[in-house]
Amino acid sequence: MADRLPSLTSLRAFEAAARHLSFTAAADELNVSHSAVSHQIKALEADIGVRLFHRHTRMVELTDAGQQYFAPVSQAFERLKMATDEVRAAAAAPSALTVQVYVTMAMRWFLPRLNTFQERYPDIEVQISTSYKDFEFNRRTVDAGFLYVRAREPGLYYRFLYEGWMFPVVSPASVERYGPLTKPADLIRYPLLSVYTAADDWAIYLQAAGVSQTPPLRKVSYDSYILALEAAVAGEGVAMAEMAFVRADLAAGRLIKPFDFAVRRPGDWYFACEVNRRDEPHIRRFEDWLVEQVGADADMNRAGLTEPTDRMVALL
Repeated sequence: MADRLPSLTSLRAFEAAARHLSFTAAADELNVSHSAVSHQIKALEADIGVRLFHRHTRMVELTDAGQQYFAPVSQAFERLKMATDEVRAAAAAPSALTVQVYVTMAMRWFLPRLNTFQERYPDIEVQISTSYKDFEFNRRTVDAGFLYVRAREPGLYYRFLYEGWMFPVVSPASVERYGPLTKPADLIRYPLLSVYTAADDWAIYLQAAGVSQTPPLRKVSYDSYILALEAAVAGEGVAMAEMAFVRADLAAGRLIKPFDFAVRRPGDWYFACEVNRRDEPHIRRFEDWLVEQVGADADMNRAGLTEPTDRMVALL
């Protein structure tokens, strides 16, 4: 039949001989005899009805038809090899993927979306490692991370996800207790709830807002935004937030965003993993999924999935 392909064995012999321009070298590579290679190539030439080699006493060279045939045959074998390597790598990959996520991001944004990853990749067991330091990647125990990054560490691959923007939030009970918040300067009447792993948040915000007086900070500080936000819900004062942390609280009325004024944080959010592990199938799938999820979130995707801008203040 005209659409019948030549045998894979004869094509393999042709590809090796054409690459080496030697039947002997091809035979050595394929671990067969010189005569076996010669026989396979003669069978191929008879099958397709075209002479592929000029045979000389001590060498061979490709005919014009052989040169034309060699490129697509070689590319086909290379694609087969790549596909085989990918399948083998996927089969050999561990069934578990350990992901490091900052605790507040995990609870307020990441975990409610994780089911879509599990539905898409049911064979991957996701193990969540929450971190109270949003900027440190634990190379010893995790495969990938969703991190807030101020300075990139050597040896890690980073993919920018979105810019970090922060703004104050407060409970209705606190507003009743301390008075209305109509402008950032009104914060001087309020206790400010601080996160000691991001101790400069309030200084950055107040300076950008032009507030010269220093409001009282609570004597209790917290190791995570989620604790500071819970204290704010309880009426203890004003907490700093990102939209991903407080969207549900704002929608439910537990917290209020009193100003449209927001300030860029010193860092931004990234996917991270070790450079030499970036192409592992499970890690690559998680990276692509995370980029997709962030891209679908209008609040996160204000600047798109491109490197951060130099804007420091915005009205949100």
